[in-house]
Amino acid sequence: MNKISFMSMCLVAILLLSQCCTGEQHNAEQQHKITITDTGRAIAEGHVKVWDESVKQVIELIEYMPESKLDFRPHDSMRTFAEQIVHISISSELITNMFLKDEPRPDNMPEIDANSMDKDELKAFVNEKLGNARNTIESMTDKQLLSETVTSLMGNKMTRLEGMLFATDHLSNHKAKANLYIRLAGHTPPRYRYY
Repeated sequence: MNKISFMSMCLVAILLLSQCCTGEQHNAEQQHKITITDTGRAIAEGHVKVWDESVKQVIELIEYMPESKLDFRPHDSMRTFAEQIVHISISSELITNMFLKDEPRPDNMPEIDANSMDKDELKAFVNEKLGNARNTIESMTDKQLLSETVTSLMGNKMTRLEGMLFATDHLSNHKAKANLYIRLAGHTPPRYRYY
């Protein structure tokens, strides 16, 4: 069989497989369809479920890092573990306020001494700040997220949905760093899971 015939057969097989859809798959797809209305909040409601899982994972990171290592930093130029956790919390609230509520970055950000906080204080801080961000996300309508634009930190125009996704991406980035801190401190971090 020549290469062209073999490739053609593979292409046909792929196309046929992509067209196969069981009734269960079709029903699942129907359940996840989003209907855009002026007041609908399907996007935010779906996103909040993923956000809540991320918050649980940040709390879990705090639990896995020994109390005596909250001030651990892999290198002098890097944040401590506690500072990473505080950064996740403050920046998540800040980003959602900026891109979803049009609140500018405050000129005078309060100084937070993350390294003086114990585990319970870190957890309370995470729950407060990420809870505020969650409430902001939850308040957004589909129309706001898809139709309204804001200016990114780099000066580009983006939708509010892109701003919300940026907040989640930023949280994930620093959550992964905090996870590595636990390993670099000589301990086993929690296993990753998705919503």
